[in-house]
Amino acid sequence: MALSSAQFKTDSTAAGKKLHLWFGWFLKVRQSTWGKVVSLKNHIPPKEVLGMLSSNVKYIGPDVHKEATAVAVRNAAGKLVMESIVETKARTLIDLLDGLRGELHVTLEEGTWAAWLYDVLKPHVRNIVVCNPRRNALLKEGSKDDRVDARKLSELLRAGMLRAVYHGENGLRTLRELARSYQVVS
Repeated sequence: MALSSAQFKTDSTAAGKKLHLWFGWFLKVRQSTWGKVVSLKNHIPPKEVLGMLSSNVKYIGPDVHKEATAVAVRNAAGKLVMESIVETKARTLIDLLDGLRGELHVTLEEGTWAAWLYDVLKPHVRNIVVCNPRRNALLKEGSKDDRVDARKLSELLRAGMLRAVYHGENGLRTLRELARSYQVVS
């Protein structure tokens, strides 16, 4: 399906305007390769174009506690698109993820809830990173509350600045628990 520049002009959304600018820039470059010299004003840098193309990627940073979980969701461009505080229950967290569209990447800090949450969320997301909270330097800066921590986790995940700690599959954890129980009994 070929789109004309007139179709892009009718789209008043921010994404439509950016796409219109990119389309205009593309036509100018294409024309310049055919021997015409044109100026390249109002063009979008390549990084921003890539961000627009992969706009369905979401980076989710939950800050998990016993009663409630603060969740921050960022898009590929780094914009905070959603913030919520939900119950720390499997069904509630899965419903939250099911309500999001696109490729989901989640990070959470290693702690009491990490193994359980890893097993609950793994089937519903593209990638899950359990990180060491002591290694997250950005979380130590600025004000400290659950919403701020969730925002910082999502930003660190988007920037690729987190180191994952190993979280094996549920079967391996069960095997370890059985071996530990066997040692206690014998």
